Amino acid sequence: MGSIKAVVFSTLYQFWWFVGVIALMGLILYLLARTTRRNYSQSVGPNFDTYFTGWIGTPVHEFGHWLLCLVFMHKVKEVHFFKPDPKSGTLGFVSHTYNKKSIYQKIGNFFIGIGPMLVGGGILMALAYFMLPGRGNMVNQFNDFTEGWPIEVSYGWKSGLVAVGDGFWVFVKLLFTKANLHSPLFWGFTYIALCISSHMMLSISDIKTALMGALMVLAVLLVANVMSELISAFAKDSFQFTISNRISLVSMHFGAMAIFLLSFSVALSFINMLLSLLVNNIGGLMKK
Repeated sequence: MGSIKAVVFSTLYQFWWFVGVIALMGLILYLLARTTRRNYSQSVGPNFDTYFTGWIGTPVHEFGHWLLCLVFMHKVKEVHFFKPDPKSGTLGFVSHTYNKKSIYQKIGNFFIGIGPMLVGGGILMALAYFMLPGRGNMVNQFNDFTEGWPIEVSYGWKSGLVAVGDGFWVFVKLLFTKANLHSPLFWGFTYIALCISSHMMLSISDIKTALMGALMVLAVLLVANVMSELISAFAKDSFQFTISNRISLVSMHFGAMAIFLLSFSVALSFINMLLSLLVNNIGGLMKK
């Protein structure tokens, strides 16, 4: 009975860090983006957000899908990085197929579905590195956060939340420095970052694709943890560490990376939402 509980706990724990964190951040991005677009639509028209941020954000979004299709060996049938369609409401799309007998390609559906979030977050970090001063400090902060995250979480969820807050605050201070505020590159970076973060949210189609892959990720984790328990029953505990505990460690590092990359995107999306609210209120006053 204890072994069954251990397998279930380990599987769900790893699944949370691989999938749950991304799902939570994705939900926040979706709610912010939906509110932003509604505000812009009510104030300056439904096409404003499409062309104000979409001409940069949409190609990055679709590039995320396309790149992960290549990584997981899916066949790309058609891709349009920016092709607004008023009838369907889509701004671009990537059509792809995969071998349903391949576990690797099935797992790939999850990463392809969330590709805009992972790739978009990575591009934001790369832009910050090349366009802003203090790049070494930013890289060090990222490394410190991802490496120290498993230790912080081991002390409990409260310690983990404090680590998230501390890491994000340090990142904000590295970004909004006096030197940056006086640099034209910083404001160029801010606009591009707003465009990218505003279009990192997942569509219903993206969510369906990611969900198919997430179920396969869950199945693989379950099998791996069952094997870990079976091996530990007949061998030394060190074998168990190399399977179940190693997967847990990797999952926590992945979760830390997602939190670090996407927290910045959430902050920028929140700023854009506030900007849309301001524009909406100004528009309402002018109509009166």
